Amino acid sequence: MDEKDRDGIPVQGDRVQQTDGNQPDDETVPGGPAAQAERVFIETKVLGFSLSNPMRAVLIVLVGIVLPVLVAFAAGIPTNRVGALLMSIVVFQALAVPAGLLIHIPVPALICILLLVAFALIEAIFLVCDLFAESWSRLGLWMTKMESRIAAHPRLYKYGDLMLIALIWIPGIGLYGASLLAWIFRWNTLRGVFFLLAGWMIASVTVLLVTLGAFTVWF
Repeated sequence: MDEKDRDGIPVQGDRVQQTDGNQPDDETVPGGPAAQAERVFIETKVLGFSLSNPMRAVLIVLVGIVLPVLVAFAAGIPTNRVGALLMSIVVFQALAVPAGLLIHIPVPALICILLLVAFALIEAIFLVCDLFAESWSRLGLWMTKMESRIAAHPRLYKYGDLMLIALIWIPGIGLYGASLLAWIFRWNTLRGVFFLLAGWMIASVTVLLVTLGAFTVWF
């Protein structure tokens, strides 16, 4: 007979034995690893604020498109030029700086637009990854296991996001690859986004200085 407490309710440690001898699938057990993984990605924060996925999508459009257009309008930049600049940033990332200078985008406006678009791209990558994790239980379960492995190395979790600054400089990784790695290693925090943007701006300003120097020599 199972041990019961004073109210006749089985104690928490009791387990119901299965007659067929088969273990339940983790993905079908309420509160199992798959369910825990799903909760991890549903409760997502942007800059410390909890936002639903639709609100995150609205924020991405606002920061990545609307605000750059307003900056361009304030700087007197034609709409077609800012549209070309946005497409260049999405395709060429920091290497879009020379294109911005060639179409006569003022340097302050160019830096501001680069920062806004970079933040929108980072959050867009995080959102797409979260959606995949929510809809694909195997990916969510894999991420849960990854988190447990990272937890075994506190220094990696605490200081590993510093590598994001350098990862953006590596050809083939750039902003997109670094953001994906930040999501995988759960560095998609306010601190991680800050390091991603810091690496992005360092790379962009470096390209800007090199381009201005080249323009000075050639012209």
